[in-house]
Amino acid sequence: MPYYRIYKCFLAVILLTFFSLSAAKGDETLFKKMLEPGSSAPVNKLKDAMSKSEFIFPEKGKWNIVFYWSLFCHSCLSEIPAIQRHLPEDSDFNVYYVSLDSSRMEKGLENFGKKRRLTRPILMEELYEERYLTADQWGVSATPAVFITNPEGKIAFSHAGPMDIDKFFADFEVMKNLGSEREQQ
Repeated sequence: MPYYRIYKCFLAVILLTFFSLSAAKGDETLFKKMLEPGSSAPVNKLKDAMSKSEFIFPEKGKWNIVFYWSLFCHSCLSEIPAIQRHLPEDSDFNVYYVSLDSSRMEKGLENFGKKRRLTRPILMEELYEERYLTADQWGVSATPAVFITNPEGKIAFSHAGPMDIDKFFADFEVMKNLGSEREQQ
């Protein structure tokens, strides 16, 4: 008899979970689509975990790479140092690492940046009413997610999931060169 009660409780939990997920899928504001090339990039302001300064990003008038990541994302942890190795000291573009980790992870983010000698800001995402302040605007639903914005403030590239960093930077150089050729015409 006790197994029958456990079975009924288990079945009730499964049904409630199913119906709540179905209801959530109907709410289009919960699952926004990732911004695509040609879309206007939202302008955001977040605090750097290392310097404690606030950054407004992406910066208009420059190329920007916005990389959403998490300390719990295995591919992110290997991609960030690989990105860092591709960055010249005097680059003509900005790179922003936006961490989806909560403010409780601030010390961990700071240690991550110091250990890997990151020279670009590690911006800490903020939660507002149980939603991400910036990631939801960009349509980020998982990490890693990377965006490139052009000097006009438009998304030039977006990608979700692990990527080949060498190919990414080769494509980025082509993109920048095409953009500067268009400006000269």
